[in-house]
Amino acid sequence: MKLKPILWFIGIWLASVVALFIISSLIRTAIL
Repeated sequence: MKLKPILWFIGIWLASVVALFIISSLIRTAIL
């Protein structure tokens, strides 16, 4: 079975978005 590069791209993009959201929330809590 070959995974489509598009699926990989979407998965990595979603992971990066979630990571950025978590980091931003941690920074906000640290500032507050």
